[in-house]
Amino acid sequence: PLTPQRCWQAVGAADAADASASRLPQPPQRRAAVLAVAAGAVPPLVAVEAARAEEQAAKTEQAATPEQQQAETSEPQAEEKEDSDFTELRLSRMEANDLKREMADEEYFQAVSQLNPLQRMLALEGRDEKPKTGKTVNGYPWDSQEQGVYVSAISGVELFSSGARYDSKDGQLSFWAPLDARRVIERYDTQDKLKNPGNEAEWRIQIVDRRSKTHLGHVYNDGPEPTRKRYKVNAGAMRFVPGPAPAGDAKQASQGWKFQEAR
Repeated sequence: PLTPQRCWQAVGAADAADASASRLPQPPQRRAAVLAVAAGAVPPLVAVEAARAEEQAAKTEQAATPEQQQAETSEPQAEEKEDSDFTELRLSRMEANDLKREMADEEYFQAVSQLNPLQRMLALEGRDEKPKTGKTVNGYPWDSQEQGVYVSAISGVELFSSGARYDSKDGQLSFWAPLDARRVIERYDTQDKLKNPGNEAEWRIQIVDRRSKTHLGHVYNDGPEPTRKRYKVNAGAMRFVPGPAPAGDAKQASQGWKFQEAR
């Protein structure tokens, strides 16, 4: 049976296989969990436990004397360590809701294992695509003109329709409303909160897939009518299903602050 441990082993093996074709960093579980939390996405419980264990091991190593460290290993560290205090701060700010997914573990880990390193960085670490580079997990470019529905690459939930898609002139996949407001969460971006604590004016509004709690993109108040909203979505966090496209529904766009969990 597919277990969280086996899934992460599979993910690690996939990363190793992609190493020759990709220069993306392959962080240990501690950093992977921390980055997911900072993004407002949700690491699996096993990754959080591993992150805390690695964090404690790092602190123990820092407390050791130079003689003890030399006795333990003579090989240099291949990866520069993240600041332990900042890492602990990120982990300590993990909210209760951040540990709750509306997906079974087996389904979630199976979906994650199918993503390439870049796609995992977008969905799990809260990264965003560079302009004019986005492609869905099944190969549709960000500026595709085909009609259809965009679903979460992890949860499979239908989130956006080409009926509400528009050209935002910034090289990003953009919509003026989601298919159903209940399928997404809009919240302050956790990374922005960490970078600019207390300065809400600098905090972007992050879009999260409600079922998988993974990062989709951000929403801004500079879009077109009828909502004046711009849902800037990472194509690499989506799967495109060509076919009939539901018409956009302006009532599904955010109306000011109604997202209590965002705070």
